[in-house]
Amino acid sequence: MGRKARVARPATRYNWRMPDTPGPSTTPGLTPAPTPTITPKPNGPLVVVGLVRIVTPDGRELPVPPRKDGRPAEVVVLCRCGGSQTKPFCDGTHKRNGFCDTPTVSPAPTS
Repeated sequence: MGRKARVARPATRYNWRMPDTPGPSTTPGLTPAPTPTITPKPNGPLVVVGLVRIVTPDGRELPVPPRKDGRPAEVVVLCRCGGSQTKPFCDGTHKRNGFCDTPTVSPAPTS
């Protein structure tokens, strides 16, 4: 009763490597790493899929939290609400602070 159903995932394998490391971009039998994509979740974070580097304005690279198995993360979730305690990464605060990404429409000026 307390178990969650697992979602089946396709058996696609990627050759993940850090962008600045030398080496072949493909290995026989493996698909090359996809181009990163960024998807804003409604009223939530930015979901970044693909191998990325996070760099601060002063040029420092922030380590992307690895997966639980130690491999590089294939998905990074970035804060958009400004309330995360783990900036720039999302910690779910947007759910508590009522973040809304819908632009407010101002009434047209009447003259």
